[in-house]
Amino acid sequence: MEMRTGAPRASATRRWPPSVSLSKALETTERARGHLFSFHQLTGTADLELDRAVELLRAAGHHEWAERVEREILGRNVIPGHWTFQIVEAYDGRTTRRSRSWNARRWTGSRRAATTCSRRR
Repeated sequence: MEMRTGAPRASATRRWPPSVSLSKALETTERARGHLFSFHQLTGTADLELDRAVELLRAAGHHEWAERVEREILGRNVIPGHWTFQIVEAYDGRTTRRSRSWNARRWTGSRRAATTCSRRR
C-alpha cells in the first residue's frame, strides 16, 4: 500500500459547507450498515452450505470429516457470544438509528442552518 507524503490532497483542503460533510457521513453510515447486512447474509449462506457439505460427506462415507467440519466450523459465532444478526442489530441501535434521526432533523428543522451556511460563503 502506498503512503502519501507531502501536501494534503486538494479535497482535504477544500472548504465544504457543514451540511455536505454531514450528509456524506450519514450516507456512509448507511453504506456501512449495508455491508454488515451483506456480511450477515453471506455468513448464513456459508453456514447452510457447510451443513449440506456435512450431509454429503456422511452420505459418501466420510464420517470422520463430517464430524470434524460439524464440530470445528459449522454454526460458529463469528465473534464469541454473538450471532451475525446481533452484530447488525447492535450497529443499528448504536449508529444507524442515531444517524437516521440526525438526518431527519437536518431535513426538517435544520434547513435554516444549511441556508445560513451557504449564504456565508
